[in-house]
Amino acid sequence: MHSSNFKSIAKEKIQGRRKKATLLILCYFAIMFILGFIVGIFGENNLIGSILSLIFSIIQIPIIFGLMNSFYSFYKDIDIKPFEFLSYGFNNFGRAWKISLRIILKIIIPLIIIFVLLVFISFCSIVAGSVSSTLSSETSSVDAISSISSSLIIFLLLSFIAYIASFIWIITKIYYYQLSYFIAIDNNSLTSKEAVEKSKELMTGKRWNLFCLQFSFIGWFVLEFIILFVGNLLFSSISELFYPIYSIIVNFIFSLYLVPYMQLSMIAFYENVKKD
Repeated sequence: MHSSNFKSIAKEKIQGRRKKATLLILCYFAIMFILGFIVGIFGENNLIGSILSLIFSIIQIPIIFGLMNSFYSFYKDIDIKPFEFLSYGFNNFGRAWKISLRIILKIIIPLIIIFVLLVFISFCSIVAGSVSSTLSSETSSVDAISSISSSLIIFLLLSFIAYIASFIWIITKIYYYQLSYFIAIDNNSLTSKEAVEKSKELMTGKRWNLFCLQFSFIGWFVLEFIILFVGNLLFSSISELFYPIYSIIVNFIFSLYLVPYMQLSMIAFYENVKKD
């Protein structure tokens, strides 16, 4: 099946039930807004704000897990309540986090490599800046300093290439585990480890198909960017206050439409893959 087939299935699932899908996303956004607002009241530059921000980050995982369960139920034509994703998410708090942590462990090597390369690139940049400064002030050792500077540039270039390669590597590995949540939701008897391993099994040879499906939504994001860009041109000449409000409204409207569309397309992809 092609990306268009999965998207067509998603549209069929939404047809006649758009209000329920929209209400589900509105409830999710409301929860995220309230939590963000509470954190914003205290700020992140003090102890209470930092603790609240950490708690917010921790509970986001089970909330998202619960939201994906609600969409899966929606796909299966099972009646769902607007805030049902909260109870499901928190009832499966440990399971959601175990799956997430196992995915992180699966990609830990490229993550470490990227971190090390970032530190090395930063260090080389600082050293290169010092060498450049020395080069302009000490003309007696120009050849030696120029040699060091050239070596640093080569190291920086090689490190940047390695960084890009590691970034591509981590993306390709992540695609193995993108079905982990859906598998866990669909199979309550599976452990977190089994769900993650099952995702890799199902996604072997299918990663490109999923990438094509996700990339097929790029037109919507381009359209959103154009609308935001035009809005910036219009409102920047009037007042700086209008554009932030405008951008929030545009992002909100696009999210209400795209999130259910994309999630249900992903579920259609999963349902097709698990049959193979």
